[in-house]
Amino acid sequence: RTQSVKKKLSDRYPIEEHPEGNTIMLIGTSQTWGSGASLREQSWASLLENSLRNSNSGIGEITVMNAAVPGSNSGELLTLYQEFLIQYRHDVLLIALGCNDKDLSAFQEHLAQFFALARQYGARPVLVTEALSMEQAAEGPEFTPDMGKIAQAHDVPWLNLHKALRDSDDDGFLWWDVVHPTSFGHR
Repeated sequence: RTQSVKKKLSDRYPIEEHPEGNTIMLIGTSQTWGSGASLREQSWASLLENSLRNSNSGIGEITVMNAAVPGSNSGELLTLYQEFLIQYRHDVLLIALGCNDKDLSAFQEHLAQFFALARQYGARPVLVTEALSMEQAAEGPEFTPDMGKIAQAHDVPWLNLHKALRDSDDDGFLWWDVVHPTSFGHR
């Protein structure tokens, strides 16, 4: 799975040609990759890039590098980051996890390593809790409360994507299945 991500990123962003401006690297699983959206351009990752590029905030050129690996967990993604992704200059490392990890102590250690490594290379880490359908888990992925505590302990901004979708549950057809938002849910 990670070989495909490496190839796509290498083809789109040759390591020797760093994108201009600010770069946000996304690490995550199938939701971040865009599963459930009708088109990849309708994934939250693509929408984030378009929104930032079209904003009038004066932040300059923005590139969002989507290094998500469907079906992965924090350990697999940490290895990908350590061994390959760290070669890419990035200003922000946005880590979107929560659904595929099962061992809390390993998860905590992996996040701590992500945060430390990102900072070592000059990137600001941000933690995002993935969402689940309300039928699957009304309070979110199992480690949702822990993720907030982990982020706070490491002075890392934390965004609870699950809460955002839960608060919009009656707005439309949000879920393709219990884990993957529709195009509308990604938006």
